[in-house]
Amino acid sequence: MISCLKQHRLLAGLLTISSVLAGCSSDQTTRESQSELEASTLIEVSGEKTQMATAPTLTGWTTETSIGTIVAERPETARVLELVGIDYCCGGQKPLIEAAKSQNVDSNQLLNALLVVGAPPTTDQHADWNKASLPDLMEHIVTAHHGWLRRELPPLLETTNTVLRVHGDSHSELADVAATLKKINDALLPHLDEEETTVFPALHKLVAGEPPADIAKQLESLRSDHDKLGTELHRLRELTDGFKVPDDACAKYREMLTGLSALERDMLQHVHLENNILLPRAQSLLADHESRP
Repeated sequence: MISCLKQHRLLAGLLTISSVLAGCSSDQTTRESQSELEASTLIEVSGEKTQMATAPTLTGWTTETSIGTIVAERPETARVLELVGIDYCCGGQKPLIEAAKSQNVDSNQLLNALLVVGAPPTTDQHADWNKASLPDLMEHIVTAHHGWLRRELPPLLETTNTVLRVHGDSHSELADVAATLKKINDALLPHLDEEETTVFPALHKLVAGEPPADIAKQLESLRSDHDKLGTELHRLRELTDGFKVPDDACAKYREMLTGLSALERDMLQHVHLENNILLPRAQSLLADHESRP
């Protein structure tokens, strides 16, 4: 939870830098984002003239819209939510007003900040996975996220253990950091294997109209695993004070914190794709299949 003073400053900054967060790549894009910013109903972060934002906007979002829906429809908003400490993957079902309250953030100010974050994604990097086929989405998850985790987790675990040996006496929290990361590693790598060998093949059969009998149970198990991993990721952030670099940190210590932060970001994006896009679409497809005579 952040203080009211930090909240005001952060939201003021979000409203100002939203076009940058959206990944502006040309002068034209910058001008369009600036025009969108000017056209939006901006607020004074002092709170004296806060604009209520409960009425539907051009996007259809209100403070009652789930944060998972917002990120699914406009992936660039993920960075804004990350900056204020809102979990949009495992907590994706929460309405914006509830998620904002948990972080002591004004939901109307946050909604206005989200509304001015760029145009809908058009590049491969920011693909609209709501419109992609389920097979294409699963291939992206395996290629972009599973591959990254298998490549980055083992060396990150080794680096963390090295930092523990060198700095453990002066930083007692490092023992818990190393233990938590090992717990994530030991749970996550088998989870990836299960998705690729069992769950995703079952989803391919579902798309083909021949779902396995236990597919509903598999989908529920997937979400449960994600919730457990989300808890451990929150634990890492707490133990490291938001991946803050201590004054006595050496290069290896900084490397560890950079790696932990990258792990959190990748997992947020990864689990968001599965919890808020893949699973709802698969469950909808399964419901349609079961309703047929």
